[in-house]
Amino acid sequence: MKKAITIVFVALFLSAAISAQSTEFTYQGRLLDNSLPPTANYDLQFRLWDSETGGGGFGVETRLNVPVSRGIFTVVLDFDDTFRLITDGWLEIRIRPAGSPDPFLTLTGRQRITSTPYAIKSLNSETAETSTNSTQLGGVPAANYLQRNGDGSGLTNLNGGSIAAGTVTSTQLSPEAVPNTTAYKLLGSLRWDLLKPQATFAVRTGPVAVAFDGANIWVANSVSNNVSKLRASDGAELGTFAVGSVPRGVAFDGANIWVANAGGDNVRKLRASDGANLGTFAVGTNPRAIAFDGANIWVANTASNNVTKLRASDGANLGTFAVGTAPRGLAFDGMWIWVANSGSNTLTILRASDGSTIINGVVTGATPTALAFDGAHMWLANSGGNTVTKLNPSDPELPLGTFIVGNNPQGIAFDGVNIWVTTLNAVTKMRASDGVRLRSFFPGTNPGGIAFDGANIWVANSSSNNVTRLVPAFPEP
Repeated sequence: MKKAITIVFVALFLSAAISAQSTEFTYQGRLLDNSLPPTANYDLQFRLWDSETGGGGFGVETRLNVPVSRGIFTVVLDFDDTFRLITDGWLEIRIRPAGSPDPFLTLTGRQRITSTPYAIKSLNSETAETSTNSTQLGGVPAANYLQRNGDGSGLTNLNGGSIAAGTVTSTQLSPEAVPNTTAYKLLGSLRWDLLKPQATFAVRTGPVAVAFDGANIWVANSVSNNVSKLRASDGAELGTFAVGSVPRGVAFDGANIWVANAGGDNVRKLRASDGANLGTFAVGTNPRAIAFDGANIWVANTASNNVTKLRASDGANLGTFAVGTAPRGLAFDGMWIWVANSGSNTLTILRASDGSTIINGVVTGATPTALAFDGAHMWLANSGGNTVTKLNPSDPELPLGTFIVGNNPQGIAFDGVNIWVTTLNAVTKMRASDGVRLRSFFPGTNPGGIAFDGANIWVANSSSNNVTRLVPAFPEP
């Protein structure tokens, strides 16, 4: 995870399209990063609410790789009819650096927006109001219009916009009459570069973990004792680099790749640009999971029932902290380090600044193995219970929901809108807002590690010695 940026909202400008019945509007804002207007690209999310705090949300609009020049950015948003149905809306904005694997950060304070008046009269209504068209509508004899109890056989030049919703099914249309929803959104956003099918790329033996460095995918190959570097845009292998014995976890700190070597009781630091070995650092016994908190590397030591904190800049050991039995999952929520203890079916939460225990022994599902933070909630994969649990960081002892997924969930990731879970020979996509299962995907054999690259989900298939790039990870319609 990259170091969190501080960005505050300064100004808001809205304009709506003039054409009748439009639901699009242009949103322009200004960002400040540590009081300075940045020039960079960011991933942005917008959600419409019906109140300044709390209330109900009405969908999410995600815009990737938005250019920001001297703090100014402009996007076009479309919340469909929702924007017309509420008197006043409140826009919530979430942000992260473009292509970052980090969760989106929510900007403080929702922005008030008011709905724009929309034309009620059709643009062609004046024609229909003339006395001439009382018998000849639009110059077409009235006999050619469908009459009560008629079969419509005389109809010509029918305006498709007049067809009532639900009266024509997809089976009555040609296969290409309705384009693929995801592809349609991508083309409309001029992002045909993301229209890539599912693909699989060979790596070395026993891939079990993946991480994204902003441009490339890194894969920990547990049997061949190395990591593979793949270019995320096309899956081309850019190098294979030796690490320690039985690499099980991999993380990116903004400049370097860290690998937890379960067989060597150490972690290896590699320079992400060229894979150069920058050092090997001792930790506890059988390290498996690894996470970055913006300044430090945390390692879960499964056999010694503790976690180790290393300073990312030089690998200095900053402490070892007791947790539950057999810790296997780690995640950082911006303040706390969460530890999934697979042997005791519990969670431990540590303060990232000093490693002090905040909560220890929170009972979870059976055999918790992996964690992912969605920017507001923590998600826990329970491999022994075939479930995932959604937790509120302010009250982790009271789950917000437990959802059944496939058998033996091992890995979990967040794409900005959805939760993805690797299960036995499948990947389940869930809506983060309510846990609804949206779709299943089938990568290689025995999928485990999983990561998001800003557009696609990548999965490590340990038994087929490859990784799968799934279709673009956009919200379901």
